[in-house]
Amino acid sequence: MKNSKKFFKIGFLILVVAGLISNRYYRKRELVKFQEFYQTDVSGKLYSIIDSNTGAQIVLSETKEKFTFSPFTSFLNQKKRFAEFAKKGDFVTKPAFSDTLKLFKNGQVYLYTFRKYD
Repeated sequence: MKNSKKFFKIGFLILVVAGLISNRYYRKRELVKFQEFYQTDVSGKLYSIIDSNTGAQIVLSETKEKFTFSPFTSFLNQKKRFAEFAKKGDFVTKPAFSDTLKLFKNGQVYLYTFRKYD
């Protein structure tokens, strides 16, 4: 019985450490993706939009550049989720270091702020 408790404690400890390492790796990866998006002048027609657990990934038509960001739904965009609302052919723009991405769709402009990682 004592061996099984010891085995359980060691297994639990290994899971906790693995979870902490995984979380640190995930946060570092998200920070790199965010910095790439934040520091870049994004402008072009959307080629594809992929919804993910961490936000949205967009690919621009002309350059095939990929950007990942976590847009907020708010009154600025009529509470429309970016990954569900944006479609291929819509136009997006965001100056480098701006905290707002503009989505141009059907003659309307929708503003999306996004989660900042630091």
